[in-house]
Amino acid sequence: LILDQLRTIVDYTSVSILTLAEEVTVLAYRGPVPQEKAMQFHFLAKSAWAEQELLSQQKPVIIPDVWDDTPLTRTLRAKTGKRLETTFGYIRSWMGVPLLVKDQMIGILSLSHDEPDRYSLRQAELTFALANQAAVAIENARLYSATKQHADELETLFAVQQAITSRLEPDGVLQLIADEARRLTDSRLSLVYLPEGENLRVAVLAGEYGTDIFVGYQMPIAHSVAGMSIQTGRPVTVDDAQSDPRVYVDAIRRMGVRSYLTVPLISLSEPLGVIAVADREAGTLEPNDERILTMLASGAVIALDNARLYEQEYERRRDLEALYRADKELHRHLHVEQVV
Repeated sequence: LILDQLRTIVDYTSVSILTLAEEVTVLAYRGPVPQEKAMQFHFLAKSAWAEQELLSQQKPVIIPDVWDDTPLTRTLRAKTGKRLETTFGYIRSWMGVPLLVKDQMIGILSLSHDEPDRYSLRQAELTFALANQAAVAIENARLYSATKQHADELETLFAVQQAITSRLEPDGVLQLIADEARRLTDSRLSLVYLPEGENLRVAVLAGEYGTDIFVGYQMPIAHSVAGMSIQTGRPVTVDDAQSDPRVYVDAIRRMGVRSYLTVPLISLSEPLGVIAVADREAGTLEPNDERILTMLASGAVIALDNARLYEQEYERRRDLEALYRADKELHRHLHVEQVV
């Protein structure tokens, strides 16, 4: 819709809406480059020449001819490299317009034309006015999407926690925690560790079993990332386990993973265990995965407490029933010799 409205204000050969974060990505595109290829363009924000220029000016920037010899065009050609002669060889004039929300630049409206000197100050002012409206619309859509995603996550987690807390057998509870941790984070492998003396023991695992890690495997609390979670009571994320000195090397080698995230299970300051998820690729576990796993952990703690109380009550009842049967048997015998 933004690009359709833009066409009524200014002509272009190609146009892009770029969003800014750590990387600059293409949100929408029209032009001679195939759509699928254009949408795959992304680059680090710190290396984006247009972003730096627009950030400093907070207003549209016009380049009459990208092949002029000016400081700005020299920077453009240096940052773009050979792509300005190949993929973007059609570009002669260019205009960049910041997308501002409360004086914060959230993106860029990038227009180009295959003829030089196609953009005027008047066109820049009109495009800037449209860009301000577009920025608000994009931000509102982003906030709505984030809110909806959060609501969907909460609904899913609520259903998961209901399923977990409805089980009373400790082994079943632990397995469901591992299964859901893997599913919610889309990880290759998930594990639940339980403390055993100075070690952590793998109680259950879920996912790809092409590893040498198995139920019952133990590693020291003092020299492992999962142990660090128990000691600090906080999640720990490892982007690349192959080079991180905090990991227990034998466990990582056996699992064959690089990304690794651990979240402690703490009940009334007492450590119950650790949920861990892992993946083969480095840097695949994100802050959102930590947030989801932390929310899952709160329900898991309740479920484990319930299962433990149920098991204790079951053992108590079994002992009482055994005493009752013994007492009943004793009362059946009247002779001292039989009782003895």
